[in-house]
Amino acid sequence: MHANLTHQRISMAQWFMRSSLAALLLVAQQVLMTSQQAGAREIILRNRAVNVGGRRRQVLQPNTTVIDVPNNASQSADDGTLNLTSPLLNNSLPTPSTPPSTPPPSTPPPSTPPPSTPPPPLSPAEQPQPSPSPPIPPPQPPGPAILPGSICPDTQSLLERKNLYRVLHQAPAFQWNLSLAASAAVYAQQLAGDSCQIKHSSSRSYGENLFSIQAIPKPDNSCSVAVQSWYSEVQFYNFSAAQPFYDNWYQPHQIGHFSQLVWKGSSSVGCGVGLADFAVQISNKNRTMGCKVVVCRYKAPGNVANDMAFLKNVLPKVSVTTTV
Repeated sequence: MHANLTHQRISMAQWFMRSSLAALLLVAQQVLMTSQQAGAREIILRNRAVNVGGRRRQVLQPNTTVIDVPNNASQSADDGTLNLTSPLLNNSLPTPSTPPSTPPPSTPPPSTPPPSTPPPPLSPAEQPQPSPSPPIPPPQPPGPAILPGSICPDTQSLLERKNLYRVLHQAPAFQWNLSLAASAAVYAQQLAGDSCQIKHSSSRSYGENLFSIQAIPKPDNSCSVAVQSWYSEVQFYNFSAAQPFYDNWYQPHQIGHFSQLVWKGSSSVGCGVGLADFAVQISNKNRTMGCKVVVCRYKAPGNVANDMAFLKNVLPKVSVTTTV
């Protein structure tokens, strides 16, 4: 009895498993058929059927493949699927067409504004005036020329002043002598460095004039001031003396610098200057004093010691007329 019940239970379980498996297979078949039916319907909806000569021709969309459908194609009443016996079924799907490209709308060119009317011309009073150019400074006179061989900054002026005095006393103009100027400069510096003393050199190959000044503040290095000092001795010279040398040389005042300056037989000159500083005591205070010595040397030498030489070479002053 117990064995029969067990056998019945096994049979019922097997039957239940078979029934469930059959039901699952039926559901899967229906799902598959439904998918095929949906695909067939999509193809039918996208094509238009046209009857030509008793045969049905499917006309597809532009750029698609045309498929001839035979008359033996039938549609199941239960699932609506289309059964085709033509081998072209796999190529019957339409190829999507590419729509023609539409060119972008052209942009119209920008409109050109009408030409503007030029402004009216400005009146002379409204026109911009050029800024005035800065005034041009007047030309400066050239500085004094320095003749070679000397450190005097005014040697050209010194030479011109000498020659002016010589013209007044009927003597020819001097020429600048380089070697005399160089030796005069050396000797001037030697005298300035030797406590600013005045002492003539021992040479008799040239004439010689000396000038010195000591001052606080220190003097400059110009030389023309010496010429004015030498010529100032003209006031003590007696051009009417019976014995020109003796009467003028042996008197209380010096005239030898003037007579050498205007000596007619001398033709060339060279000058130099020497500078030095030395300490002095003024009012119990130590101060620095400047010394300047000017030396001029002449060829041929003047001041020949006899009356006839002075009479011929130291001539009286004459009036000079200048033409402008």
